[in-house]
Amino acid sequence: MDFPLVNATGLSPVFTAILLKHGCEPTVLVSMKGFRILFSVTIGLVTYLLLSIFLGHTGILQYQKLVHYEKQLTVNIGDLDKINSRLQDRIQSLQSDPQAVTVLARNLGYFTPNEGMIWISGYNPEVQVTSPGKIVYRQSKAVSRKSIFRVIAFSISILTYIVLLLESAGFQFAGQHPFRRGRSGLIRRILRRSERMPI
Repeated sequence: MDFPLVNATGLSPVFTAILLKHGCEPTVLVSMKGFRILFSVTIGLVTYLLLSIFLGHTGILQYQKLVHYEKQLTVNIGDLDKINSRLQDRIQSLQSDPQAVTVLARNLGYFTPNEGMIWISGYNPEVQVTSPGKIVYRQSKAVSRKSIFRVIAFSISILTYIVLLLESAGFQFAGQHPFRRGRSGLIRRILRRSERMPI
């Protein structure tokens, strides 16, 4: 049994009569239209929230990058503390031990007048180079992708509404049973009863 197109209230006259005959309010399909809109908006909002939570500039991925950066900084600070303690020990020994000053002066090429130099070919004394530490570069500032997320969420919301609208209009998607053309369980039961009863 085919129903004519819906009228201004959103219901076909025959379907309105069937709903009223079975004690249902004719607002069922109007609320279905509201449901389509509400469901589409909800899908869009959930999409936006998920994108923001996972990929946003304050999201989970950005948080993991910041945690990694914090670990790098902590390791670098530990290395700098070790270098600092070695340098402090060396300064302390140079201030208090005259032998350490003499050894450092000889390494730099200064000798007392009664000392001489002997050069050994192929021998290079170890040059102690103090490392200033590693440079940990700050990560680039996170770019806000809110506008991109909004466009994606809005597009998904519109596509969801179009799919729901096509399905309620009877459009059959691939692999869908012909009886399930977007009609809810209540509407299917009412239609089955109306086919059995004479009008």
